[in-house]
Formats: sequence, structure tokens, C-alpha cells
Amino acid sequence: MLINFRAVKKLSFLLLTFWVGLQPVSGQNTSRMDSAAMFMQGIMPADTTIASDTKKSKRPQRLPADETSFLNHFGVGISGGTKNYIGVDLLINIISQLHVRLGYNQFDFDFTDIESNIGSFTNQNLAFTGTINQSNIEVLFEWGVLNGWLRFVAGPVFAIDNQINSDFSFTENIQINDIVIPADEVGSGSINIDHSFSVFPYLGIGVGRSLPWRRVGLNLDVGTYYKGTPRLGLGTTGLIQANAENESILNRNLRQEPVLSLWPVVSLRLAYRIL
Repeated sequence: MLINFRAVKKLSFLLLTFWVGLQPVSGQNTSRMDSAAMFMQGIMPADTTIASDTKKSKRPQRLPADETSFLNHFGVGISGGTKNYIGVDLLINIISQLHVRLGYNQFDFDFTDIESNIGSFTNQNLAFTGTINQSNIEVLFEWGVLNGWLRFVAGPVFAIDNQINSDFSFTENIQINDIVIPADEVGSGSINIDHSFSVFPYLGIGVGRSLPWRRVGLNLDVGTYYKGTPRLGLGTTGLIQANAENESILNRNLRQEPVLSLWPVVSLRLAYRIL
């Protein structure tokens, strides 16, 4: 009996086509036809799995950019408060909720005829006129929690100007019994105050995102500089000239007041997100 191998092969192809549910007129089943043909031609192994048409690829959900990126987000800010009349800064996202803020603060304050009573000296008033210069450069590191709405801030501060200068004089004549001494004869003086540290630390907390979700945001920082022991220089003229010798005593008293080494900081910052 002669076996027609060509007919057997054609019959096997038809049976396999029926088995995989092949519809020759359907465009979606082209892959099945190709698979069947490859099988009949001996190209495709018999145990190869044919993918289902209903299987859909799923992309992994992307995490928030500021949780996965490195040095990929930037912002700028303008601030004002007790550490500056105006300050500008550049904020860089390092990774996750860790940021570094590079800032410059300018604080120049002029005061005129600020009176202070010295009750121990015949209840007279002194008038002070001078300037406060507290400009600096900051390198502050921030770690945010609660999605950055609460921040812990610390870093070094480099002083550019760190002093207070003032002249003082008596506002009225001084009367001792029947003797009246004109104020200009009593004398006047000058005071210079600086701090022992030219580089000092800042420690504080912040409320509000320093790198806003949207383009613009507002945040508040509260903390303190630790500037070191204040140092006072005193100069006097006239009848009170001898008081300049008390400079060492005054400095010793200042060293016994640690709170005078602190400079409180309250700063309101307007932030703009660049990227």
C-alpha cells in the first residue's frame, strides 16, 4: 500500500489549524497561522507556547520624581526677616527629601536717636545712633518629613559683616545739686560689638515646602544662629572718658550671658520652582 505523504502533510496542517482555532479571514489571528506554518515546516518546536491575544502589557507605576531623581530639581527663593532685609537663594534637590540651599543675606539697618534710660546715673537718657551689619552666606541642608511640609534645617554660615556700631551721647544737661553740667561737656562715646565666630552654625525648623509642588510657594523658617561670645569695644570722651577702662569688665560680664551668643531667626520665604 502506497502512502501519499503529501496528502498526509496537508491533512495534518488542516487539523492543526482547526485545533488552534485559526480563522483565515481574521487579521488578529495572523500570529497563529504563522505559528502553525512554522510548526509544519519543522522550524518551531512543538512545545512552544503561543501567547494569548487578550494579554496586555503593564507599565510599572512611576514614582514621584523627587523621590527617585538625583540633582534633578531646582528652585530659587526671596526671603525677609530677622536675619536679613532681603535674602536670595538657590535650592537644589539632592535626593528624596534632602535639599541644599545656597543663600546670601543682606542685613544693613541704620538707627538714629534711639533713647535708653540709665537710671543709675542721675536718671538720664542716652541717645544711640549707628548701624547694624549682619550680612552672610549660608549653606543649609534640609531634610523634609510629611512630604516636605515640615523641614529640619542645619548648616554653616559664613559672615561677611558681623558687627554693630553706635555712637551715644546724653540727651539733656546733668544737674548735681546746684551744679548744671551741659550735655556736650559730660561727654559722648562709641560702641562696637562683634562676635567671636566668623563661621557659625544655624539650626532650625521650617514649615512649608521649600521646593513647591507647583511653581510658587510660601514657607516659614524659625531657628537661631550661634555666633559665639559677643565682644565689645568702648570709647568715651569728656567727663566720662575714664569709663573706657571698664571695657574689660563689660566683656567679662558678656561672657557670662550665653544667650547673647544667639541670634534668633524668623524668616518668611517666597519660593519659585524652576524644574
